[in-house]
Amino acid sequence: SMSRSALLAQAATVLPYLRRELFLPGEDGDELTQLTRALEALAAEGLLTEQDDRVQSPARGTAAYARLHRLALVITPTLERWYIAVALLDGQPPHSWTSPALEEACVLTARRMARLYGIDAPEFFDATLFRQFIAGLAERGVVVPDEAGRLDTHRELRAVMINARRVLDPAFCDGVRAARQLTALTASAGED
Repeated sequence: SMSRSALLAQAATVLPYLRRELFLPGEDGDELTQLTRALEALAAEGLLTEQDDRVQSPARGTAAYARLHRLALVITPTLERWYIAVALLDGQPPHSWTSPALEEACVLTARRMARLYGIDAPEFFDATLFRQFIAGLAERGVVVPDEAGRLDTHRELRAVMINARRVLDPAFCDGVRAARQLTALTASAGED
């Protein structure tokens, strides 16, 4: 279970990026209203319960849990793709990446993860989707390009990493970290 306020806060950080990528309706600033409605709809369907400001999923093994899990599977690849970008940013000192270099490293890492995890979806390693996500990070001030075009990161990025590890498969996150190290080694070998 999780406190309602913590769940809403975490989801509110992701919603603007979902809107951008999936062309969802809504405006900046109305995230809590939209998310509250979504929680209420999930509760009405029996997919969540709320008690004492705590939100809880159904018990494992129930039909309601299976339905909620299927809903989660729809968005998981998108969250995993975003995690790749954030993990690459977090794994290097500030000003290590330009947007094009980060995009290229994201695509390479996503291809590796797709092979490892049997992800058969071309959009998982689509350069355009990574480019749009990186642009969204810049628009929201999570990354800020310096005069040379190298990206500085906001401290919010560390919180995003911690929260992502709470909802994504830990093995996937560890795989991304391992691939991130391989990407860094490959990049440094190319500089020699």
